[in-house]
Amino acid sequence: MRLIATLALLQSTTAFAGECPEPISSSAWNDRVTSTEALYSAFEFDQFRTSVQELALDLPCLGEALAPSQAARYHRVVGIDLFIRRRTEPAAQSFAAARSAEPDFNFSTELIPEEHAIRDLYASAPSSGGAVDALAAPLSGVIRIDGSETLERPRSTPTIFQYIDADGATQTTSYLVPTAITPSYPVAPAATDAVTSSTPGPAAVGTTGDEVLLKKKKPTLLIAGSAMLLAGTASAAGALAQNGVMKGAQVGEVEKVDKAFARQQVFGYSAYGLWGLGALTAGAHFVF
Repeated sequence: MRLIATLALLQSTTAFAGECPEPISSSAWNDRVTSTEALYSAFEFDQFRTSVQELALDLPCLGEALAPSQAARYHRVVGIDLFIRRRTEPAAQSFAAARSAEPDFNFSTELIPEEHAIRDLYASAPSSGGAVDALAAPLSGVIRIDGSETLERPRSTPTIFQYIDADGATQTTSYLVPTAITPSYPVAPAATDAVTSSTPGPAAVGTTGDEVLLKKKKPTLLIAGSAMLLAGTASAAGALAQNGVMKGAQVGEVEKVDKAFARQQVFGYSAYGLWGLGALTAGAHFVF
């Protein structure tokens, strides 16, 4: 179960400071990445993969902002892990993210030997120039993407998203694959119209925060839920009507009773289903 949960976290990890036992310092993070790289250099590939998975669990608990070089280093170990699992395309995406954050980096021969295929894949990955999604300006604090303060999130590569509040505290750290929704954060009022009036891509959907973006979704949920509740009530009325038909049937009208009973079952079960689904949908209006 831990392995399944860890692999899911590698796809998209998000945590808030209060959910972690204790924040991880930047120096402690560096030590963990160094240990992970050492396992690969020693050809301990099973342990290396386990260590990468543990890094995925640790990443959301970072208590400090990452530097671009630290973000790039994480993307590289993830890329190496994906490569040895023969997932070449996502490995190339991770390497592209690493090159964008730290363009001048070169692998040491201790980590990646000369002529190794990883070197070729890394060198072929683009270091810049891809499409980006514009994020809304935060109400306070800053957004960091792969260690740099920016409001542009790359659309085709994974990213490490961090929201740092006005006091310098790291509130959110997330590893996001290209299709993952950007975590919510408090948005400046001036940015609300600009974001909600455009058509965001997958990366931009969550950038305005719950208090802004979901205002457009709430009426839809409430209306849909109310419609289901009304439809359920209509079905219940239908069931009662069929019950009346059965009670009014004459002795010997077996076929009439059987048909009314069948219709009553359909109406009855439909009512229960619509009421339940309607209550959940309408309730989502208040939860989200």
